[in-house]
Amino acid sequence: FGYKDGQKRRGPRPNPADAYPRSPLGGVLVCGRCGAKLWQHRSNARRYYACPGAKSGLCAMTAQVPADRAEAALRDVLLD
Repeated sequence: FGYKDGQKRRGPRPNPADAYPRSPLGGVLVCGRCGAKLWQHRSNARRYYACPGAKSGLCAMTAQVPADRAEAALRDVLLD
């Protein structure tokens, strides 16, 4: 099966969060249990990454990764 000239590609569209991450770790951190990409959440001034399946009960991983500490660790690794 091929495509004709000017024909649009079929199939699911790419997730815009993959193409335009909102943070340095956007799309990089994944859940250790289900493999889903961790989403960034906010609670007042606190930012953290968490599995999207934990809130809906699909994943047992309820740990939260503090965004400031994770981004600082990434910066330190890259600068060393």
